[in-house]
Amino acid sequence: MISVSLIFSVFGVTNLSAVLVMIYYAMQILGYYKLFDKAGESVWRCFIPILNEYTETKIAWSGRVYWQILALGAGSAVFSYLMGVTSGMVQTGCLLAMGLCFAGGVILNIKRSYRLAQAFGKGKGMAIGILIFPPLFHMILGFGSAQYRKQKRIDLKRH
Repeated sequence: MISVSLIFSVFGVTNLSAVLVMIYYAMQILGYYKLFDKAGESVWRCFIPILNEYTETKIAWSGRVYWQILALGAGSAVFSYLMGVTSGMVQTGCLLAMGLCFAGGVILNIKRSYRLAQAFGKGKGMAIGILIFPPLFHMILGFGSAQYRKQKRIDLKRH
């Protein structure tokens, strides 16, 4: 009988985690593909990493929200770096700013997941699933019986 390690070495994979990552990303692309198809978006966007999350956010909420989530994540990373190279009160300020950026990003991601579930006629359970394991729940939305309900896009700028 052929061992698992021999099979992995034949395919050039020496670590099980690499296989799991490939499965995760294959599920993600497949889920996005069906999700975008149902929502009437261009399905080729599922293959481009930043563009696929932007499109998901656009389906659920608004494209502007994606850039806000991205900016909060970048701000959290910058303040995290600055914490390591500063000391005293500046370090405390960086810790506070990093925490605020992180909390803001988490809140917007929770809202995005809930709005995506709502866009397909699902509730809080689906939103929690999207937060915990997005590729699987994107596939459930895409391949399942859920129908996309075009939502009113909310722009965050004031009129």
